[in-house]
Amino acid sequence: MPVLGKADARRAAIVEQLTDFILTHGLDAASLRPLAAAAGTSDRMLLYYFADRQAILAAVLANAGLRLAGQLSALSDATPRDPQALEIELLSITASPDLAPYMRLWIDVAARAARGDPLLRAVGEQVARGFLGWIAERLAIPDPAERDAAALRLLRLTDGAIVLRAVGIE
Repeated sequence: MPVLGKADARRAAIVEQLTDFILTHGLDAASLRPLAAAAGTSDRMLLYYFADRQAILAAVLANAGLRLAGQLSALSDATPRDPQALEIELLSITASPDLAPYMRLWIDVAARAARGDPLLRAVGEQVARGFLGWIAERLAIPDPAERDAAALRLLRLTDGAIVLRAVGIE
């Protein structure tokens, strides 16, 4: 693991703090002053470490994605299984209280992407493709095209369940 310089280490620490902040407060709270306060610094110093607000959000959302991937891997082994078993597991995992902040953030990212935010469209696509690959790896379907199609169906089902849970339909 490379040794980070002081500025890089501080930037990494800020990303961790801001990831916690965004997972707690959502993207609505992601203007410079609240972000700076959450990081224990000024907005000017925050812009020393990041080019602009978009760069901050990109780093924070990438970090949230890495955290989510780690949690998903901890909750589910990579052993391939049939689609029905994985469906049950996915619906359970995404309903986990530990993942609730990530699911709320996902809904926020997707909604803003749908309204045309180019950064969140790119981030959303990256996250969705990553989750799609994660699902496909866990499917015991030998044919790659069939496996990919089943993974996409499960992703659609899972995302639909996440949205419905958010509006109180379990």
